[in-house]
Amino acid sequence: MNKIRSARIAIVLALISTQIGVSKAIAESLDPSLDVSDKDAHSSVHGPVSDQVIAEQRQNLAKNTAGKGFGPQAPRDIDSATGSNSIAFNAAPAYSQMNLCNIHFHKNAEHKGGEFTKYAGNGDGHGYLSGYQ
Repeated sequence: MNKIRSARIAIVLALISTQIGVSKAIAESLDPSLDVSDKDAHSSVHGPVSDQVIAEQRQNLAKNTAGKGFGPQAPRDIDSATGSNSIAFNAAPAYSQMNLCNIHFHKNAEHKGGEFTKYAGNGDGHGYLSGYQ
C-alpha cells in the first residue's frame, strides 16, 4: 500500500514540476524580458501597483463579465455567510478526476478565509504578491 501511495505522490510531483516548467516557458515566450525562474526578481521588476490600477482592473472585469453568468470573484471573504447570489454551483469533481489545469497554486490565498486573513496588498497587477496571507 505504501509503495502505491509513494508512486502516486511521485507522479503528482512530476506533473507539478512539468506544469511549472511549461508555465515558465509560456510566460517567457510571451514576454522574453521576464525572468520567471526567480519570483523575487519578478516582484522587483513589477513592484506593487496603486489602488487606481486595481480599481481600473476591477471595473474592466465587471464590464467584461456583465450578463455572462459569472462575474468578478475577488476580493471575497469565504468565511462570510452573507450574500445575495442565488446561483447554486455543483461540487468539484473528485480529486482523481482533476488535473493540474483544474488546480492552481499561489503564494497567498486568492480569497480571505480560514488562516488567510491578512490582506497581502495590491501585488504587481498581474496576480503576484496579492491576496491574503
